[in-house]
Amino acid sequence: MTKANQMVSENLIDKSSQAMNAQQAALYEQIQAFSFDQSDAQLSFSKRLARDNGWSLEYAQQVIEEYKKFAFLAVVAEHPVTPSDQVDQVWHLHLTYTRSYWLEFCGQVLQVPLHHDPTLEGEVENQKFNDWYSKTLESYEQFFGQIPPTEIWSPPKVRFGRDLNFVRVNNQQNWVLSKLQVQRAVIASIAILFTWMLSNYYVSHSKTNIDSFTGILAIISVAAGFGGVRIFIGIVNFIKNPSPPKIKGGWGDGGWGWLWWLGGF
Repeated sequence: MTKANQMVSENLIDKSSQAMNAQQAALYEQIQAFSFDQSDAQLSFSKRLARDNGWSLEYAQQVIEEYKKFAFLAVVAEHPVTPSDQVDQVWHLHLTYTRSYWLEFCGQVLQVPLHHDPTLEGEVENQKFNDWYSKTLESYEQFFGQIPPTEIWSPPKVRFGRDLNFVRVNNQQNWVLSKLQVQRAVIASIAILFTWMLSNYYVSHSKTNIDSFTGILAIISVAAGFGGVRIFIGIVNFIKNPSPPKIKGGWGDGGWGWLWWLGGF
């Protein structure tokens, strides 16, 4: 953990302690002190997490910190808790480190077993986990004095909508292209094709009444038309999902998150 992250963590502990009793504050400090990475490991836990999910190392470390908060809530919140999809990926990976998970984390730090119970599917199950997730977000705000970061904790509608489509893909057997990338390529190809056609039409009719201004205006009109289509698609996607992902190094760059709903389907 860098010094900057350590200072942020210490400030958060101080702020969070105001909403915790002494026993809960001590537990939270123990969880924060727990390390997932072994110093002698060439492929550390955080690096494996980043690799398996296509995340940057920095983002993977941020999600690990949120996993620690989730584990804390699982112990102290007086209701069942449900993780975000990103936090769930940390949980899945941690379960494979059986000694670290069961002997050290659950046995020594949490001092209670933390079992992972996946959904059995069906309307009743979906509603149950939706309610648990909503309560988890409420408890997060109560204990930590802040709203869960949306780049890691999706709103319930997204958590049990788009996020359920997450799948593992072998990138040696498959090409992985985002819908935004495909749409950009298609729009660019069509724009180039129409521009080329208009240019040929202008050249072939240059001796008629079509002047250079008309040719330029036609090209601008085509570009404006494609821009209008893109904006329309963006509005439709924004209505469908008003919370675009802002994952740095993951599903989309935080600085360009708005492009997702402009270009996604």
